[in-house]
Amino acid sequence: MKDNSLAAKLLKAMEKRLKKLTSTVQFKVSLYMDPRYNYIGSNRISVSDKDAAQRYLLKLWNRLNNLEGHANSEENAEGSDAKNDVLECYLDTYFQKDSPCPEAESAPSENAKIYQLIKELELRTKVPITAPPYTKLQNPNDSSSNPSVLPTAKKESFDILRYWMAEQVRNPQMFRLAMVVYSAPSTQVSVERGFSALKLILTDHRQRLSDERIQELMVLKLNPDLLADIAKQLNAEMDE
Repeated sequence: MKDNSLAAKLLKAMEKRLKKLTSTVQFKVSLYMDPRYNYIGSNRISVSDKDAAQRYLLKLWNRLNNLEGHANSEENAEGSDAKNDVLECYLDTYFQKDSPCPEAESAPSENAKIYQLIKELELRTKVPITAPPYTKLQNPNDSSSNPSVLPTAKKESFDILRYWMAEQVRNPQMFRLAMVVYSAPSTQVSVERGFSALKLILTDHRQRLSDERIQELMVLKLNPDLLADIAKQLNAEMDE
């Protein structure tokens, strides 16, 4: 595409898009939890990105606890500011920032434990991009050998979800965080589908539609599976 006048602009737009996607904290956290990029002695993630990922994971842990009702609402209302100050002080001390800190005994024990587990992700051994070839036993009743050590001719690509599924029992806290981190989509096209649907609704012959009516039509257009339930509800209301 060297002779194409749009090639340079297209390449620049793609590079800008890639830079924007990789600069998000979600992307940094995904790399931090991946043993192919974050392992002992690794320089593939900068210190600042590791710092941001660790803080994000710790906040995510607390948010999950709050959503699941593990936190006491009264204690949070009375002492949330004090606990946040202690936590920030704990993190600043770890990263060698000057800040007066209370006694170590006042640091939240659960947050300290989880933060230590998050830091230990940097001490894992490196995992290659291509996983070792494994296969299953031909005879499921044969327990004389381990199915995980039987080689095959074809190698399998590393699967981060399978990796964390295997870590579920050994490291349940980090497994819990990993399931949330890797559930976020890297990108989506829902906005493009919305514009395409709007083009079919707001045509040259339908310029007098109100904003409220356009919104209602868009909801129906983008959620066709709801039509059956809506029809049943309308029929029930008419029968009454």
